[in-house]
Amino acid sequence: PAAANTATFFDVLLDMKQRPEGTGFVWCNDTGNMVMAAVANEDRGVIVTRGWYRVEPGKCTRPEVLAHARRIYSYAEALDANGQVVKRGGKSLNWGGRTMLCTRERAFEVSDQKDCPARGLTSVGFASVELAVQGATTLRFKEP
Repeated sequence: PAAANTATFFDVLLDMKQRPEGTGFVWCNDTGNMVMAAVANEDRGVIVTRGWYRVEPGKCTRPEVLAHARRIYSYAEALDANGQVVKRGGKSLNWGGRTMLCTRERAFEVSDQKDCPARGLTSVGFASVELAVQGATTLRFKEP
């Protein structure tokens, strides 16, 4: 029956999303906290940020990355059981970099990265990640 094949197909897709091998880009959470992550793709000079992706403790997640991408940008933060950003030594536990891009608290997709706060968005530092030509590029979230 077609329905049984469909269920198996989706199981395989979900299974592939959990495993870091393959191609593209993968986040893996090596912490004991839920991590919420955002990705940015650059296409024809326009950077589009998208989030939030849940990365469960001990699991991996594959965000949407353009097939031809050679570089993406990544930002993530650890959340406690109450949904608050985890603090370590008075600082938020997050993984990012120097490229300031727009996010917001709820699910988002933003293609204009100018003047984030004036538009009710949050400006955070994303890390630039060079993608492997072959195989998967895996970014692991670890405690400092």
